[in-house]
Amino acid sequence: HHRDIGTTPKKAKELSKALENEYRSGRLVVFRDWQPAKLLSYISDKLMVTKKENLILKTKKRLVEYRALCAYAMRVLCGVSYREICENMYNITISACAYLCSRGYELVMKKQEYNEMFQDLMRVQRV
Repeated sequence: HHRDIGTTPKKAKELSKALENEYRSGRLVVFRDWQPAKLLSYISDKLMVTKKENLILKTKKRLVEYRALCAYAMRVLCGVSYREICENMYNITISACAYLCSRGYELVMKKQEYNEMFQDLMRVQRV
């Protein structure tokens, strides 16, 4: 009976209504636990680019996209600062790093292949 559990039909109805209106955040939590070296290797393998040599080269369009994707991914998935990205990407200034991160964001948002790769990076085992 209602007396046994301490609720009345009115209270039970209020409780069920409260559960219907429960707040659920649609927020996706991004874990920033990739190690930069592993992330660069993963992206290199996916894009079939040799990692160290091409992080240094700056001119070819495909390599600029690779460097931009690496910089953006390190910023988002490793949680590192621009300075730490510069240390991992060789021969790059902080302003160039900021440009590459912006460019990487644009690539992920506009190009399907990069968007899919970035989604895979978020799902893959990180450590």
